[in-house]
Amino acid sequence: MISPELGEFLLSCALEYDKTHADKFDTFDNDVETLRGIWSAMSFCDEPAITEYLTMQAARSLSHRSFAHRYIFEILRLQERAGRTHPLLAKLYDYYGGLQTKLPIYELLHRIGVSPADPYEFDISLKSVNFGYWFSNQGLSDEEKARKFHLEIRLFAPFINDRTFEIELRNDAVPRAKINFNDDGMSLLQELPNDTLPCPDILNLKPFIDQIKSRFNVKFDIDDKDKSYFSVSKGLNRAKILSWLKEIFA
Repeated sequence: MISPELGEFLLSCALEYDKTHADKFDTFDNDVETLRGIWSAMSFCDEPAITEYLTMQAARSLSHRSFAHRYIFEILRLQERAGRTHPLLAKLYDYYGGLQTKLPIYELLHRIGVSPADPYEFDISLKSVNFGYWFSNQGLSDEEKARKFHLEIRLFAPFINDRTFEIELRNDAVPRAKINFNDDGMSLLQELPNDTLPCPDILNLKPFIDQIKSRFNVKFDIDDKDKSYFSVSKGLNRAKILSWLKEIFA
């Protein structure tokens, strides 16, 4: 799949890159798309130096809860589905298997009573607005747009930085109100006090949703398909997850 000469060239490029990015662990500080392409090509090479390099990148990323180990894991799992097992894959499976006993997302799925077909790749998504259409502002005046709030909730398998959820609240008079939460707390806040909303606990989301409704005087109807969009990845029980959401928004 890849010649030794090309593997050697890509490795030399990657090592040069690392010299200027040794202390940069965020996606916005790195050329992620190019790195993913290089790692994909390298994963087909059996040269010990390249396997050692990929192992080093994954280990470095794991120690800093960075992004490389997730992308390398995805690349190697695709190869596994095609019948080729990379020596690094077993270590990454051990790591992600260990996360299933530590991260709240897996406890949440257990409480809801659902089990993903693939514990390393699943997604739950809810988009909802307090009026109008979740997908369009057609026909709304500027005043109505300023009163329209979008709430998005995403729950997913451990991804970049081992994060497992994102919750965003915004309205169409940005930056009047835009708040983004993830596993690490509040990641984005515009023109609102820091104590506007508490950090959500995904194992007990109802108090957080109640705070949104009272703080901004909004209601969300997740049964209205014009106002809300709900999706789950293959293998998850849609009815049970929707029932859980209805309890939270009641």
